[in-house]
Amino acid sequence: MQGIAAGLLLIGGAGIITWKAIGPPVLIDSCCKDLDGGGSADDGFVLEARGRRVSRLRLYEDRDGSRTFSSADVVRFARGAVPALAGNRDARTRRICCADLDGEGPPDDGVLVMSEADESIVLAAIYEQRPRGAAAPLR
Repeated sequence: MQGIAAGLLLIGGAGIITWKAIGPPVLIDSCCKDLDGGGSADDGFVLEARGRRVSRLRLYEDRDGSRTFSSADVVRFARGAVPALAGNRDARTRRICCADLDGEGPPDDGVLVMSEADESIVLAAIYEQRPRGAAAPLR
């Protein structure tokens, strides 16, 4: 998988850390998992980034079974370069980990998805898993 993105949202006390944008633009389409908590592995995400800067993140339901984002699919959540929060605060949280989404070698990146009971997506973010006790990277 090619290097990706971010303004990564690091989970676990580190907060939001913005990284220098470098590298070529990439597009990652990852399907199919249960991202919305509905019980079926029919969801995917499309990530557009340059270096570590996310320009677009979309979560979709793979309605046509193509295992990739297509015009038949329903976009459940979309955000631009800035993380977005939708809906109320009673959302379920799911972490899908671990893969090498930033192209740095170790499979330490994942996707965090918050969804409501009706499977609507409240928040989606890409994160990097750090070993316990590791210091937060410098800005």
